[in-house]
Amino acid sequence: MQENLDGYLKMFSSLRSALPEDVMPLQVLFTANPGGSSHNALVHRFNLSGIPKGAGPCIVDPKTGETRRIVHCSFDDNRLLNRTTPNYLASIEQACEGNEPMLQAFKYGNWSIVAGGALDSVFFKYSKYIFVEDFEIPAGWRLFASYDHGSTRPYAWLAFAESDGTTLQFRNGRTMPTLPGDLFIIGEVYGWNGTPDKGTDEPIAAITTKVQSYKIQRGWRHQDLLQPVKWYDIIKRNFADDAIGQEMNTVSAAEEFKASVIINGIKHPGLNFELVSKPPGSRETGFTLVRERLINTGPRPDSRTREGKGLFIVRDHVPNTARTLPVLTRNPKNLDDVDPASESHIFDAIKYALAADRSPHVSFRRRQIF
Repeated sequence: MQENLDGYLKMFSSLRSALPEDVMPLQVLFTANPGGSSHNALVHRFNLSGIPKGAGPCIVDPKTGETRRIVHCSFDDNRLLNRTTPNYLASIEQACEGNEPMLQAFKYGNWSIVAGGALDSVFFKYSKYIFVEDFEIPAGWRLFASYDHGSTRPYAWLAFAESDGTTLQFRNGRTMPTLPGDLFIIGEVYGWNGTPDKGTDEPIAAITTKVQSYKIQRGWRHQDLLQPVKWYDIIKRNFADDAIGQEMNTVSAAEEFKASVIINGIKHPGLNFELVSKPPGSRETGFTLVRERLINTGPRPDSRTREGKGLFIVRDHVPNTARTLPVLTRNPKNLDDVDPASESHIFDAIKYALAADRSPHVSFRRRQIF
């Protein structure tokens, strides 16, 4: 089955009958397990999470009026399998020995886990550390952004906050110590049309407008109180894949992003990207870096303290990051990489952020370090 369920959905075009539907109902029945390239699309289509119980609610398609629902069946519900293969569960447990996420998916049908996924075991073990609440960003932290371009497939712009080692305070008053270099994903602009892995085909000017509008909304780009014509932007650096620097029809996407846009009648500058190269082996290296950063959010098994720089996710501000990252699948041709056919655009933007030279830049004209 395809990542975006196109083949599955095309089956519905063949559902025709000269007889009234009360005489010959038109239905499609299919079975599926958690995991695989279509996992995320099925989760989206049937509103799946965790381990379903019995028949799910009837979902009415807002465009066609057609209905659909999921019916969860466990081994106990399958009387035939119970009779013919009574040791089926034991064989599943043996096959999944030492892999709790795979056991959750195969034995219990847990749709919050991708069996054999790229990061499933990491999120299964460390999600209580990875996902954090919203917090006030300490004054000494630096903010930057990373971008993965897309058109027919989604684009992803992520905002990061990098710790200087200051203890952060959540909005509920709770505090959390941090290490210098800890990264927090604090915002996103994701260009999808509501269907997994389907882009919006927006022109670059529209993407720039959305990003700048989002920064204004979050208070990261604001007017000077004394000089309203003057604006401040606390996200001064943007990183992106060097592919957007390649010229197409005499101009590159990176150059197009530099063009100014008008928001509510006010002219705002475009986005200036620092391009990140992708030498041979960079995909495998990026995969390792992302996994290691996520694992570093929690203490080591033999220690009660954290030792490495972590990658934390402020779930409330980045719903698509929280939706896509835990369920990414591995590349079947290279298990040390994410499947490029999966909805991996946010993952790619994270890789660019980790691979970029983020050492502080000094602006003598502005008398700033960023």
